Amino acid sequence: MTSLTISRRPVVAPLVGRPPLAARATVQAKVTVAPRAVPVPKDNDREGFSLRKAGAFLKLKLLNLFGVGERSAHLEKLSRDALLEVVDVKPFTLPDGTKRRGLLVFDFDDTLAVKDATSLPASSLAMMKQLQADGFELAVLSNKQYTAQTRPRYAPLEAMGVLVVRNVAAKPSVKAFEGALDQVSAKLGVTVKPASAAMIGDKASTDGGSALAGIDFIEVEKFSGAGR
Repeated sequence: MTSLTISRRPVVAPLVGRPPLAARATVQAKVTVAPRAVPVPKDNDREGFSLRKAGAFLKLKLLNLFGVGERSAHLEKLSRDALLEVVDVKPFTLPDGTKRRGLLVFDFDDTLAVKDATSLPASSLAMMKQLQADGFELAVLSNKQYTAQTRPRYAPLEAMGVLVVRNVAAKPSVKAFEGALDQVSAKLGVTVKPASAAMIGDKASTDGGSALAGIDFIEVEKFSGAGR
């Protein structure tokens, strides 16, 4: 007699508390991506002493004795209306046909704000917006280095398209102002000549160097914040 052996598959009990596969919910891990930090543009330090800066200062002083490189105007208070009375620059045309009344380059410390200010006063921002609406191209040329610490004070200006000049020689070197013209020209796609620009600042010993580059220098009293 032949015996028949029947093998039975062992029954595995389901894990207690575990739902069927079809009923399981798919859990997706939440990945938080930190916003990428915007790198701070590189800039050179122009505030410290250097032989080139001292040489440019002495050259400016010497030429001033002979009436060369003097200011074209002096303002007791910086304002849009006061500037419009003394600015005498040639207009220029952008590649798309847009007209510009000229280029106004501003110092920052003691001109648009108190020295070493960490932010731009609302009154100065309003003035800059008015001048931009008047058709002027605007730029800032400061001897203070552009860093992560100084960047916030320029932010409102950069947001409205104002160029903050970097990586140039220290004022009063002629190369500082020539570099400013080159950077603005590169931004606009058109050559901005010295006759189309004016430098506005509180120090003849530094900002006044623009006159040696053929750019009018408009001197203003130091910013106090009073009445502006």
